[in-house]
Amino acid sequence: MQFVIWRHFKLELPDDWEMLAFCTNLRSGRCTFADRYQHRLQFCWDVVPGAPDFNRMVNAYLAELKRSGQAEDILPATIDAWHGFTARVADPPAAAALQAQQAGGNGRHLSHFSRYFQDEQCLIQLVFPWPGARDLELEGAILRAVHPAPATGQGFRRWRAFGLDMRVSSDLALSRNVVQCANARFTFNPPHGETGREEHFERRGMVAEWLGAPVKDWLRRRADADIRILQTSSEKVGGHVIETISGDRRANGFGRLVGRRQSYRAAAWICPADGRLYFLAVIGGETKAGAGALAGRRLACCDTLRRIG
Repeated sequence: MQFVIWRHFKLELPDDWEMLAFCTNLRSGRCTFADRYQHRLQFCWDVVPGAPDFNRMVNAYLAELKRSGQAEDILPATIDAWHGFTARVADPPAAAALQAQQAGGNGRHLSHFSRYFQDEQCLIQLVFPWPGARDLELEGAILRAVHPAPATGQGFRRWRAFGLDMRVSSDLALSRNVVQCANARFTFNPPHGETGREEHFERRGMVAEWLGAPVKDWLRRRADADIRILQTSSEKVGGHVIETISGDRRANGFGRLVGRRQSYRAAAWICPADGRLYFLAVIGGETKAGAGALAGRRLACCDTLRRIG
């Protein structure tokens, strides 16, 4: 099993389930996971001030399914604190033969469970489109493992997805992310449109095909024209050669007009375990953290750096 941390919730999932679709909105959104054959899980969240009436909510779902006429064997279900229902739904004709071959039967089962987490004031819903019969053991294990990933004592919230294990300042929100072949990038900013602080995390593969220079040179080129580099260093941390630069950058918005500057720290390295290049930059935040605090405490690529962090 692997684990993913998204929207401040930790999920433990089979190793071959991958995130295909995702949302950056902290208040309401969903992520979809799939294996090599089909969708396997939908993870949904909504920030609400209190727990809903689960009996009423489940009954509304059941009534809608019955009206649609597209489901059979519709039953309410509970697993620990999770409330929901199960049903057998028909597959589209083009998919029926493939489903029957893979799962040993026609049609598929759908499980839908909801739970309210008071600490996050968040309603979580998990939807499992099972091929064929439900895997009760796996379903129960996934549901029981879902829990919030709270802020750490250092004031960070953990995110883990697409090979990046990130600890982000807890007052920042995911604003942009790009996931492409051999390239995953995440940017966090203050919510509500404030400008200034930023945190960037990046993972790049196929390094031999594009790097063409020492990591320390790439790191300097990665800094944009607004950044004034004041110091560089190279440090070995847990078998990883961590290149860092520190300096400052012209501020955005009104701060730029009055000549204000923000601190800038960045680090990059190639992980010897997977051969990929990792990068992070902290703008307007901490100014005295060493390489070990950036590579490990803020971004980890493997178990070695996770233990250090």
